[in-house]
Amino acid sequence: ALIEAYDAAENGDVITLSGGRFVCPTDIDKPITIHGAGVLPDSISMTEATVLTGSNIRFRFGSLEDHLVIEGIDFSAVSNLCFYILSHAEFKRCTIGSIGVFGISDGTNNVCFTNCRIGYINCYRITNCLFINSMVFSADQLNLSQSTERNAIVYNSYFCLSGNQNVTFCNFTNSIVVGNGNAFPDASCNIINCVCVTNGYSSLLQNALHTNCMEVENLEDVFVDFTNNMNDPFVLKDEIATDFLGTDGTEVGIYGGMFPFYDIPKYMIMRRCNVGSRTTDDGHLSVDIEVVTEE
Repeated sequence: ALIEAYDAAENGDVITLSGGRFVCPTDIDKPITIHGAGVLPDSISMTEATVLTGSNIRFRFGSLEDHLVIEGIDFSAVSNLCFYILSHAEFKRCTIGSIGVFGISDGTNNVCFTNCRIGYINCYRITNCLFINSMVFSADQLNLSQSTERNAIVYNSYFCLSGNQNVTFCNFTNSIVVGNGNAFPDASCNIINCVCVTNGYSSLLQNALHTNCMEVENLEDVFVDFTNNMNDPFVLKDEIATDFLGTDGTEVGIYGGMFPFYDIPKYMIMRRCNVGSRTTDDGHLSVDIEVVTEE
């Protein structure tokens, strides 16, 4: 159903998916909007999560004026999700297991993640990748040498560095930044008002430009009941939530800032759709749709 809807879609169209599992097109290269029912089942609206399946799925195309927008979809069942010459795409309230690159990803830029959970992202030659109130459990290849662009720009997020390369040309603000002992920010990075988790390394601040940051040794020093699971609530301990505020006066991490983390889409979600088995005498087909919206 999704493949048929995608093939028929024109630039600017909106595809609305109910809860359930859908096979994803191999290439998504149209400036359209795809709305799902959310990444988790919702007992209040009685809707299932929208889960996309498939392999070797590529996202590409886009400009500032015409680009892809995807919200409320769980991509964790997609085996190989890649960015290839993707520009200005927006992912909102999505769960993504892994994001790779397809060949040389020159031209992939200005992709924005808001309220997303991301297991792994390969940032090789991806510029100005924006993370807002999101969780990234492993970010690799943040070491492209450049002076006019940024590799990653991170606000109010939980962001774990990985790989064996020093991190270059990244900005971190009001976030929880986690090191791994081999990858740490160099002098081209800015770290502002962040909680830095050394995770066995001496300091994440020794080379980067930093302002009003604090360092702790372990993630258990930051979060309540932390288990390092993608579905953890990531609730800050009281002493950090109340005593170490962000630059805007709200708490650091995913629940502060302008877009506090929230899993449930705020647009209307399709709960039920019944299509008549045959047309009426005047050639019409009966379609009964029930939608719910977040109160």
